[in-house]
Order: sequence, then structure tokens, then C-alpha cells
Amino acid sequence: MTTRGTRAADVIATIEAQTEAAIARLRQASALREELGAVRGTGSCEGVTVTVSSTGVLLDVDLGPGLVGGVDLRRRLLTAHRAAQRDVADRVGDRTRATWGADDPVVLRTEHETARRTGPRLVRDDVSR
Repeated sequence: MTTRGTRAADVIATIEAQTEAAIARLRQASALREELGAVRGTGSCEGVTVTVSSTGVLLDVDLGPGLVGGVDLRRRLLTAHRAAQRDVADRVGDRTRATWGADDPVVLRTEHETARRTGPRLVRDDVSR
């Protein structure tokens, strides 16, 4: 093969490798999206437990026996809700880092924004949660 033919073959091989890598990353993103849809977080405060979706939307509130309403109950609900949002953020972060790696720029930006909104991580990586 001539030098020009070799260069063309190298270019084609590079493009094919980049295409395969992009397809693999797309498959990873799709699988992660599916997995994150099922992630739930929980938080508790003095007998009140709340459950949130992977985006932090309140899904359930469990009021322990004997709880009485008023300002105290409101405080407990809000505290438990914030704890559940932080919990789900940690769980989503665990899965995101497991998929893309801790040094990925998207992961780093996402974690920075999450910490700004919900505070620092409560637990280390654990994708089994």
C-alpha cells in the first residue's frame, strides 16, 4: 500500500474507533438513565420519614405513631425531606461515578452543584444502596 493509502487506512481506522467509543458511551448513558429512574432516597427526623425520587421530588411521608401537627411537625418534615434529597443525591452520585469515573468533568460539575444545593456528601461511594 502506498503512503497515501496507509494514511487513509489509518484515518478510517481512527474514525471507526471513535465511532465505536461514542456508541459505547451512548449505551452507558442509556443504561445509567434507566438505573437512575429507579433510585429513591430516604430521610428521617424524630419519627418522620420521607422518600424522594432521584430528582428529589417528595414521594411519600411516613409519620410515626403519636406525632402531633403544628410547627414541630413542619420542622421535622422539612428536615427529613432535606435529608432524603441529600441521600438520593449521594446514591445518584455513586452510580454516576461508577459509570463515568470520578474525574469526568460532567460528574465533577454535577457533584459541585449538588453539594451547593444539598450540602456535603453523607456517605462514600456505595452503588448497592
